[in-house]
Amino acid sequence: MKLLGGGLQHPKDCEVLAACSQRSAHRSNESGAESESGPGIGPWSVATAGDFGVWVWDTRSAGEGPAIKIGGGQEEGPAKSATIAPDALAGDAVVSTAAEDTVAGSKGDCCTAVCFHPKEEYTVIAADEKALRWYDLRAPHVAMTQVSAGDDEINQISVNDRGSHLAAADDSGAIRIFDARTGKVYKTLRRWGHENICTTVQFRPGRPWELLSGGMDTNVIHWDASKGKPFQTLSMASPGDTAEQGGQMCNPPLVHSLAVSGDGTLAAVGLADLTVSVLDLRRRGAVGEIARLRDGHRHGVSQVHFPAFDPCNKIVSGGNDRQLCIWSVPKSDTESDGPIATATNAEKINWIASQCSHILVVDTSRVVKMYDVQ
Repeated sequence: MKLLGGGLQHPKDCEVLAACSQRSAHRSNESGAESESGPGIGPWSVATAGDFGVWVWDTRSAGEGPAIKIGGGQEEGPAKSATIAPDALAGDAVVSTAAEDTVAGSKGDCCTAVCFHPKEEYTVIAADEKALRWYDLRAPHVAMTQVSAGDDEINQISVNDRGSHLAAADDSGAIRIFDARTGKVYKTLRRWGHENICTTVQFRPGRPWELLSGGMDTNVIHWDASKGKPFQTLSMASPGDTAEQGGQMCNPPLVHSLAVSGDGTLAAVGLADLTVSVLDLRRRGAVGEIARLRDGHRHGVSQVHFPAFDPCNKIVSGGNDRQLCIWSVPKSDTESDGPIATATNAEKINWIASQCSHILVVDTSRVVKMYDVQ
């Protein structure tokens, strides 16, 4: 992996913590001229956010001249979180990050998650600590819709590939399901759910009522969202993780991040015990672990991602040790021999996205790094 020069240089001294990508339904012409979608919505478009607002960039210009700003916000401060949107549409890649006091546009609100609507190319959905807001990129400064999302901080949001429903995971351990167009609450997944903070949630591609969640209770839950019940709860902990004295885990496999492959058959789980778990999703109610990917990270795995250049056979992971790793997905119940490629980032990795052969890394600095995999 080769680090490309430039990167997305944010205007103030801030920390960007996450990224979100989408494929646009509209293609610009090959010359790179602006399309009907407006400035910034074209090939290699990237959106980033902080207290400085949400910006849309063209990565070919090395982050110069953001074209669209979403919402209000102050001039500086850390971004918080975001997700990788489903590859439901063919077209141009867009990446976005979420930040404190940005799309919310009100002082004191912390924007903790953001995602794009997979069927409405102009729509971006953002979450602050207690609310969800829908924005139109053609009129990005005022929210189209705003709804309350409970009393606990939202950690991640995800929209299914039909674009019909949105899932929001929060600190209470609950997952709330909303109508992705109107914002109306459909169902709350709480009973039989997480006993601690729910850190991550993802819909399964091709199965609009199936989703997976992970939490600080070390569990991954495979949900039937239509019935509000889990198909299965799978603990990432094993008997060997428990210390002899006191029955406490020496290095608990808390779930930090979860990603689902493009074909919906695999899940990757980033864990605090330095490993990545690879799960087989092909048998409903009988999800099993294929392998644990080890010897890539020296500290907890903060992010996992199935990259655009090989979304079913490769996994990218990033950790608190600044390591960026690419893994081949094991085909059997064996442990991996280690990552096939690595790079050391300058700062701790907070989020990962990808465009074609490029991996975008959001870290604790104000610069979004781009790595070329070719």
